[in-house]
Amino acid sequence: MNIDPKLPSAVADSGPSRSSPAAEDCARIFSAIKHGYAHTALDLIERFDPNLSASNKDGQTPLHLAVALDDRELASEIIASLPAGHSALNARDRQEYTPLMLAVENGSVPLSKALIEKGGDIPSKLILPASGARAEKILCTLHAAELLLEARGDMGVAYTLALRDKDTDFQRRFAGALEALRTACADGDMVEAQRMLDEGMDASSALTMEALSVAEPATPSRARVLTNLRALGADPTVSMRQVLLRGEKASDVCHLLLLLGADPHQAMVDAARNGDAKGLKRLLDFGFNINDAVVRVAKAGDGKALSLMLSNGRLNAEDRLSIFQTLAKAGQQEAVKLLIDRGQDPAQALSRAFETGDRATARVLFEAGGNVSSRLNALAADCRVNPDEGMKRLEALIAAGVDSSYALYDTAKGGKDPVAVHTLIAAGARVPEALGHALASELPDIEETLASASNNVAALKRMMDDAGDSGSALLTTLLLAKDDIADPAKSDRLRRLEAMAGAYDMQGDRACADLLRALLQVDWIEIKALVTADPDASSRVLLDLSRETDVVLGRILAAAQADPHYVFAFALRDGWMGDTSLKRLSFMLDIGYEPYEVVNALLELNEDDAAKALIAQRGLNVIELLDVSARHDNKEEFQRFTSRMTDSTGLIAPAIRQGRSQLLAALLAAGIQPEPNDTEEHLLGALRKGHIDVLQPLRAAGVEVTQASERVLVEAMGTGNTELAQLLKASGVAIPPENLDEMLVSALEDSYDVTAARGCLALGANVSSALMQASAAGQSHAVKSLLYLGGDVAPVRQSAFDQTRRVMEMMGKLTF
Repeated sequence: MNIDPKLPSAVADSGPSRSSPAAEDCARIFSAIKHGYAHTALDLIERFDPNLSASNKDGQTPLHLAVALDDRELASEIIASLPAGHSALNARDRQEYTPLMLAVENGSVPLSKALIEKGGDIPSKLILPASGARAEKILCTLHAAELLLEARGDMGVAYTLALRDKDTDFQRRFAGALEALRTACADGDMVEAQRMLDEGMDASSALTMEALSVAEPATPSRARVLTNLRALGADPTVSMRQVLLRGEKASDVCHLLLLLGADPHQAMVDAARNGDAKGLKRLLDFGFNINDAVVRVAKAGDGKALSLMLSNGRLNAEDRLSIFQTLAKAGQQEAVKLLIDRGQDPAQALSRAFETGDRATARVLFEAGGNVSSRLNALAADCRVNPDEGMKRLEALIAAGVDSSYALYDTAKGGKDPVAVHTLIAAGARVPEALGHALASELPDIEETLASASNNVAALKRMMDDAGDSGSALLTTLLLAKDDIADPAKSDRLRRLEAMAGAYDMQGDRACADLLRALLQVDWIEIKALVTADPDASSRVLLDLSRETDVVLGRILAAAQADPHYVFAFALRDGWMGDTSLKRLSFMLDIGYEPYEVVNALLELNEDDAAKALIAQRGLNVIELLDVSARHDNKEEFQRFTSRMTDSTGLIAPAIRQGRSQLLAALLAAGIQPEPNDTEEHLLGALRKGHIDVLQPLRAAGVEVTQASERVLVEAMGTGNTELAQLLKASGVAIPPENLDEMLVSALEDSYDVTAARGCLALGANVSSALMQASAAGQSHAVKSLLYLGGDVAPVRQSAFDQTRRVMEMMGKLTF
């Protein structure tokens, strides 16, 4: 046994055997601890296995005494020797202190952590002094211990909780440990720094303290601290969370942490999970978008945090659409349900999914609780106005699994809407399920209505099959015509049409009479045959229907590809006649002729004024018309349209902005030049939306796209939009290293654009090279940030030395 030479004789004596009284063993151990002989105390404990719950006259156990004297080695060994839950771990001395309270009061991170891990606690009831400094001190120690217990000994978590509670005493109590870690990092002593972390110190909290000193002059020492703390695993996101909890409003602190890699969206998530509404607001006030954070919280199923995020009022309709789309596309049905349960309406996302034919996304949305069944009646009614689009949406909803049975029952009840009944059945609504909603008293009438409607739909489908046709749009058009002709409220119209057929007979125009009667019978096979046999007759009938503005029968003729030339001729018979002519031309659009076809036909007839009036009256989009023309790939036709329907100015910008690459190529090929002042702005907008295809025609035409494309690539990397970044790279966007360094300096000096700076760093900008550039140009803000990012100052010093030497040599004052 090794005995410390200066140990008092009472303790140096080899001591009694195992039969010696326990009190004597404990007395020797207490004496060894008190005089600082840790090894001897440990040896005595090992030899005699005394009762470590025994206490001295102050009520202290050996563990109390070792912790109070901050003898970490001895206290750690005693803790390690005790089984979990041993009474000595939570024994109270005469001042009501447990070993954990003593460790906390001393600011000892490793001992506090070791005690908590072994079961150390604080008393549930304490007898405290009535008042005074002693009572206040004990209460502060208790609260600090409670924070560490809540954090389960994790110093980083405890420090964050202290910031949350505005516990300055806790921060002060462990400031020495943080400063020691900082000093080790500044000295480059990574072994010592790692030892501190192993003992429970937290690198992120140290990073927080260093970041809060950002207003002070940058020094290589401070830069080393930041670099080494990050190398040790300090998380800038945790530091940002701590800064916000401190109530710091200085944007430069958050900017620095963002440069170091903090994730603002995760910081939002952390704030929301901790109920920190103020911290969340500060992050939003910095301009960060909340969408990604909402998606993360919804995916995690954290309803409480999600409610806090949604209550801030920062979500607009576009944000809500984006969030629902992101979650639904990822199949996150439970996350979507969580949003719906908290009052978020997925209607817009559902509409967009059906517009784009994304049935998988739609299914996730409505299965999560999106109320779409109620929209079926409205969609069925929309088919009257636009049979093609209306039926597509209706079919998509039913095919995706939306329950259409109640909508069918509701429309069939009382026979109030036969058109909607036919439309729903044609779109796939099931009759048996609809009958299941009916009351016994309603059942006979509803059965009859649905059976009749089903038979009508089936008969028309058979007719279309016999004619070799298919498609929901044609079926809807024929169904609407049948319902319209059978409508008693429109009997006067029917009589007029029958009289029109009689007039054809009297004029000897058998072809027109037969065609009109086939239309009134909705005999699709006969209609097709008559239109094919006599196109001129179909054109005359179409003209007469335009006089009646009979859109329903006109749609059937348009579907049968009737020749519209008489309608054009009549509309322009005496030249342009304003509203009268517009009425005929609008009829052509109402029955299904494509706007571009009608406008182009007018241009072929040299009726430019008529074309322009029709575009204005119907609110047609000239860019969309031009886009259709470009897709026809007819240069002469495209040239005619652009030269006669536009002044050729201002066409390039919307083509770029809307990502219409084929139209853009056609415009550039036609010699239309972009406006130099706004091309870059619109190109930036297009690229940010992912319209990468516009780059190719612009490059081919020699338009400068490098600056805008590089800027968007940097932004995409800075915001973590890797999908967009990959698209840009695949299209040939690449930034030379020297340009990256220059862009990094510019981002840090001119506008302090943290997103751009992060993007440059993600793309591989050389911090030391950028530091050299910034230093040479005297750009102090950039220099400071680059130092914090770990830029090597040695080349800068050497450059300055070389420059000074050259100046002095030139002045003849010094020879090297």
